[in-house]
Amino acid sequence: MASLVTANLLDSHSSWGKRELNPHLANQQGKFGAQGMLIKFGMQGALMGMEYLVTRGHPTGKIYRRLAFINFGATGVVAGTAVHNYGIPGPR
Repeated sequence: MASLVTANLLDSHSSWGKRELNPHLANQQGKFGAQGMLIKFGMQGALMGMEYLVTRGHPTGKIYRRLAFINFGATGVVAGTAVHNYGIPGPR
């Protein structure tokens, strides 16, 4: 989970003030800002809460491995997006 939170922080930093393609994360000017970041981290918190609820009643190694696979896969996608965003010129 820590790697996914870090990747989301990097993605938010790399997107800040730039044109946002996701209309749910874009502000009225079409850019990523505080509103998009709150939505992004709200979704991250919901994922973490669901994982907690799933593992709370059934703490088996099999479930932890599957959730780790999901978390690291999502980390790779989000980190890749952050790397791509850093290559895009920012606002002046």
